[in-house]
Amino acid sequence: SSLSIPSVKDYYHALEWLADRYKDNDTIVAFDLKNEPHGKPNEGDAAAIWNDSKDANNWKYVAEAAASKVLAKNPNVLIMVGPRGG
Repeated sequence: SSLSIPSVKDYYHALEWLADRYKDNDTIVAFDLKNEPHGKPNEGDAAAIWNDSKDANNWKYVAEAAASKVLAKNPNVLIMVGPRGG
């Protein structure tokens, strides 16, 4: 069997599920979206980027969208985004 790589949509869905599931749990104070995403040499143009595009591999855009989705489910949590690699 082959392992499929989750899509950005899958990532958003998982975060929304978690944010909704734990919205009434006051011991959950923050979501750390990902720590230091960066590309590997063999990823070429699919490696993570950080710019103003809406490309699926643009970590800046994905993190901002993910944060908005989490905060829509639970406006009381902090959103943490680790520094970009490089």
